[in-house]
Amino acid sequence: MEELKNTLANYSALIMALSVLGAILAALTKSSVRFRLMDFWVQFPLLGTIARLAKDTTDANNGWRRAEEKLCAKYKSYVSMVSRETFRERIEYLKNAGDLGRTPTPTFVWMLLVVLLLAEAFGFSFMLAGWMDGGKGTANTQFVLALAIVLVLAILLLALTHSAGHEYFRTSLLRSSFKTFKNNGGKSYFTQLVSLQDRQAVDMADPPSVRTANRVASNANDRGGYTTVIITATVVALIAIVSTWMRVENLNSTLIQETLGHSGGNSTQQDNPFNEKTGLPSEITQGQAAVESQAAKEIDSSHFSEGLAAFIMLGAIFVVTQVVGIGAGYRFGFAGRESKKAFFEVYGCSTFEEYMNLVRPIRDIANARLKDLQQRLEETSGQQLKLTKTFDDYLTRDLSQELEMHQKSSAEVLKSATASAAPTVDDVKAQMIALNDPEKEKQAFLQLPPALQSNVDLQSWLKQRKLDRSTPKVAMDDLF
Repeated sequence: MEELKNTLANYSALIMALSVLGAILAALTKSSVRFRLMDFWVQFPLLGTIARLAKDTTDANNGWRRAEEKLCAKYKSYVSMVSRETFRERIEYLKNAGDLGRTPTPTFVWMLLVVLLLAEAFGFSFMLAGWMDGGKGTANTQFVLALAIVLVLAILLLALTHSAGHEYFRTSLLRSSFKTFKNNGGKSYFTQLVSLQDRQAVDMADPPSVRTANRVASNANDRGGYTTVIITATVVALIAIVSTWMRVENLNSTLIQETLGHSGGNSTQQDNPFNEKTGLPSEITQGQAAVESQAAKEIDSSHFSEGLAAFIMLGAIFVVTQVVGIGAGYRFGFAGRESKKAFFEVYGCSTFEEYMNLVRPIRDIANARLKDLQQRLEETSGQQLKLTKTFDDYLTRDLSQELEMHQKSSAEVLKSATASAAPTVDDVKAQMIALNDPEKEKQAFLQLPPALQSNVDLQSWLKQRKLDRSTPKVAMDDLF
């Protein structure tokens, strides 16, 4: 054991380096950190992005320069194009799915869980490493085995506990919705799958519990389950019980070896001045031996009780650590099928004003960097180029192109659907929503078979859609 401790101490520099590397990687997962690093490199003298792009004065399309487009593309990945109406739709999805106010698991929580689990796993490795090779391996071999045990236990328990917590939250949400539906005597627990692409008012007539199920459940019969929770509880209990039992047995073995060591070779009787060689009667020396034996038993009993209490405490700490992991999985993450996507589209903001305040600094920085590039391009070309494009113009252009492509694709799908033998009313409704343009929808309606055009349900739906539709012109300030 002492040799293994010394080996681990020799690897302390490596462990520290890995810890620092892990902290750096964790920081790089944050979008704000990556944005700052990217922006720093864009401005870097001589070798930075602007310094290199300033040499390229090649024209692109629609009055843009290729260098301008390349620079704007770098910043676009950190700014999403979300209008006020789209923002409301995303918030409505999160609210109906029961995920409004929830967030992904923060990086510091992941790091805390990893540290706790590694600490527990290292404790187990001291106990298990010697058994892996029968105690015949060197200290380095035992260290490698201990490290392997650490990784296996940490990854297994981290994945299981987090998944169990998330499963428990999702199942609780679904079964609560189902219970509410039954108590209220509802007609249907689940009506349809509602996605982010659908208008969130599509199931407005349904009660809140049904709207939640429409966004969380995978099908009409989905009630969740506790399979992962049961597996996790079983694994945690098994590890806690087996590890405690092994510690107790190891303590018993140690106490027995100590007892045999006291009774052998240099015994108490040899060192005791009150033995036969002093001429004392055997009754006195036997009594002394009995007293010493009783004292040794009491000491061993005390050591065993103290060790048992310590092992029980270690087992309790292990279980509590796993409960923390389950709690993290329950507290963070999303139950809705597309809640995570909705959350990131609005950057986790709860109001549109908060969203604008968050993305405006990024737009301002991108506009400033583009202006710097344009000035350098004019200096490189030696003439007045009249470069007036802004980063906002780039975002608006890309948004228009995406909308045009989406509408074109939707029109092709609708044309294919209406050309089939028997398109259904639901098919037509879905494609009308995808087109989302009054004129295109009117043309599509005129191409429908007469039986569908005269369908009462479809006609009623189209009239209601016309009443609900609002088509304000989206300005740049409304997008952000």
